[in-house]
Amino acid sequence: AFIFDLHPKIFIATDSSTFDMPTYELCCDMLDLIADMGCIYQEYEGGEERGVFSTCSVIKLNDTLLHLKQINRHLALVCIQMQQETACTQGIVDYNFQQLKHGIQEVLKVANL
Repeated sequence: AFIFDLHPKIFIATDSSTFDMPTYELCCDMLDLIADMGCIYQEYEGGEERGVFSTCSVIKLNDTLLHLKQINRHLALVCIQMQQETACTQGIVDYNFQQLKHGIQEVLKVANL
């Protein structure tokens, strides 16, 4: 999993798994795809345009799922999950994301960013 700064597509944090460049490039390609599709299928909420990364996006590639969830307007979490692991774990992924999002928001609130 990576936490990306959305606009320059630079990851600012990663989990404890080993880093490999093809995985990073796959995540960057996902960010590009979602941004490109968002320009076509823009959503509006209450008359205001929502960000293209504002919802969860899941892309299936062979036996791998890529999850993208926006943390705030500048940060997004991209997770890579093997499909055989998905049977009972979607709720856990959602819960862990909410905990991570809450923690990052608290840190940013303390730092006044």
